[in-house]
Amino acid sequence: MRASIPWLSVGVRLAAVWLLAGALTKTFTGLPGDLPSPILQLDIDPLLVIVVAVAVESFVALLALFSPRLAAIPLAILLALFETILALHLSGGSENCGCFGGALPIPAWVMLAVDGSLLVIVIAAVVERFRATQKSPPARRASLACCAFALISIALAMTAHTRLNTLQPREAVKGEAVKGEAVNAQTAKARTSDFTMPSPPPAPWKMPREFPPQVLLRPLQWIGKPLDATELGRWTDTSTFPPECTLLIYYLSCSHCAAHLKELAAQQAANPSNSPAYVLVQLPTPAGYTGRLFVHEVPTGIHVELPSQVKAWVITPPWDVFVSGGRVVRAQSVSREPAKK
Repeated sequence: MRASIPWLSVGVRLAAVWLLAGALTKTFTGLPGDLPSPILQLDIDPLLVIVVAVAVESFVALLALFSPRLAAIPLAILLALFETILALHLSGGSENCGCFGGALPIPAWVMLAVDGSLLVIVIAAVVERFRATQKSPPARRASLACCAFALISIALAMTAHTRLNTLQPREAVKGEAVKGEAVNAQTAKARTSDFTMPSPPPAPWKMPREFPPQVLLRPLQWIGKPLDATELGRWTDTSTFPPECTLLIYYLSCSHCAAHLKELAAQQAANPSNSPAYVLVQLPTPAGYTGRLFVHEVPTGIHVELPSQVKAWVITPPWDVFVSGGRVVRAQSVSREPAKK
């Protein structure tokens, strides 16, 4: 009878501790802008990604600590997924990864090496699982443990959701003054026996008093809404924008943005009469950035820069947002093909 190799169980539990540490830091400190770039480029709510990741990672980690034999396969799948995401993250030129929710700025190549080493150990444990005679825990005990771990994982996911909910993009509320502070609902709806008091006009646009660490810009959620009722309208005075225009959202440090803006500038110069009215929405260059600035040629239009007091703007530019009648009618992420030299 062949017994299992003891160090494999130790290795699986070590991988579980590593995974649980990542889940806990995502729970209490993780922010959407710290996610690896391949995830941010997808049309998926990054807040939901963090919450789901916390639930899945914590459950698998706890199960692996309880029984390496039961959790070896799901743990191997998670580590293989991490390796794939990190490889794509590195291929895009990114350095740090958000595997620990941004709490620890670990270089992506270091995380790739650590996860890869743990993956080899866990795969060896999976192979050994089918060769060894070691039995799994009794079914009843395993079921009770899974239920307990599921409750803990849900609690951690709910904690992460509650903390991150303040970062949700602003939604327009009926009866709210879209710009400035909300109008008192009782005053706006006050009535007498003879007449209805008119609602006061919206107050002038004001910058929010508090700046969150990160702001999510999700243009696809803006479609069908007045521009000033979107998250963008919270951070810049969109009343200065033409009612018919195209918004160009970009970073100066983005080579893909540079190629796109240069192409639009050339099209505008060649046929100015048919060129749309452009509003160039510049995302502030992150503090401490010392790399190259690629954007030098832009089409003529209104230029606005979002406030640099926000640590990170969670969006993968460039984006084109099409506005008609003051409403967003379409939004598209521009292909991130390598810029032509």
